[in-house]
Amino acid sequence: MKVMFPYLHVFMGTWQKIWDFGTDQLYKLLDNPYIAKSPQARQLNVRIIDLDKQQQAKAAALSHLQRDLEKLKTEQSNLTKYLNKLQKGARFPKLRQSIKDAQSDVRDNGKKQSKLKLDIQQLKVSIQKLEIKIKELAGPMSVSVRRALRDLGVELTVYWSGAFVGPQITKLMDQSRFRYIFIRLREALDTMRNVQTDPEIKNGEHILSMFENVSCSFFKLLSLVKVTKALSFSC
Repeated sequence: MKVMFPYLHVFMGTWQKIWDFGTDQLYKLLDNPYIAKSPQARQLNVRIIDLDKQQQAKAAALSHLQRDLEKLKTEQSNLTKYLNKLQKGARFPKLRQSIKDAQSDVRDNGKKQSKLKLDIQQLKVSIQKLEIKIKELAGPMSVSVRRALRDLGVELTVYWSGAFVGPQITKLMDQSRFRYIFIRLREALDTMRNVQTDPEIKNGEHILSMFENVSCSFFKLLSLVKVTKALSFSC
């Protein structure tokens, strides 16, 4: 049975942190601004703004109805109290009709409020779905990472919460495979030069170089551990 070399599990958490930090920084500094400038994101944002205006208008109408409802309830209450003070047995048809009209207005108001509340809730859900779509838009860096890992036969599965496991780290220890990821990332960075600002590109280059250097150091240490098969610690 093939046994994984000792102490690999000690390094798995460290590599995951290096990977998460490096990719997160690249996505934040490069992908997010790139996506925000893309036609898809702009269209979605225009739609969100439109829905938000509709939501605000309906919220204002709802607030107006709520104020009217208080007035209608007060009017209905005053009419009822006035009727109760009058001579018992008298019909007062006009007054009674006014009370019925007020009751009908209260019911209609309640129905309109229920409809507006439902509309507002549906608009909120629609806005949330569009915001999720924007978040799901992939920039060049994240696309390159996924393609590079796929080309190398490394699949970060949901079962492992998208984290690396031992055999996957072992695959990346091969220098040509490890370098391949950063070749693809630099290619992606080159495609963004016409869209991103100079400061964004410079920051991206800095993060990418730092990510590559730290990763290289990590794999050199890991390779040393694989060769020696053991670690010794001295105080």
